Amino acid sequence: MKKLLATVLIAAVVFLVGWLGYKIYRVKVRKETLAGAIVTLPSFSFYKLDNTPFTADSVANNKDRLIIMLFSPDCEHCQYTAKSYVQHKQELESSKILMVTLADSLSATKFYTDYQLNTLPNIVMLRDPQMTFPKTFGAGMIPTFLVYKNGKLINRFIGETRVDNLLSDSAMTAK
Repeated sequence: MKKLLATVLIAAVVFLVGWLGYKIYRVKVRKETLAGAIVTLPSFSFYKLDNTPFTADSVANNKDRLIIMLFSPDCEHCQYTAKSYVQHKQELESSKILMVTLADSLSATKFYTDYQLNTLPNIVMLRDPQMTFPKTFGAGMIPTFLVYKNGKLINRFIGETRVDNLLSDSAMTAK
């Protein structure tokens, strides 16, 4: 009886270690795949506040800096960043900024007007009701910033970051 119990226990431990190893391997492969997929601007489809579609084709020919920000209207770091965009509007005017939220249209519109982002013509407020951003860009933390230039990823920041970091051409990828 003891031998059977020991054998079952050893088999269970071996199975558990193997299963965990497989799970870790799958996460690593997924991260590597996503990292490769976002090196160039991936295909995406979100919605403007008026519910018109906005796709990667809308910015495909953008030669200037493209900043894509995943945010939430309730996030204090995102609120700080919105204020910072207004304060640094002249430094940012040659950059296109896509602010993507998973929030509803009413919350996104309120954020857009409360923080005076509607006064900045280079900012496009987008909603992601299908929650595809995390899968497409490999990031679900709020805020997340992806900076593209000529369709190529030059920087990625997870968490609050300063405008001067977003405008830097130096690879400063923070995770």
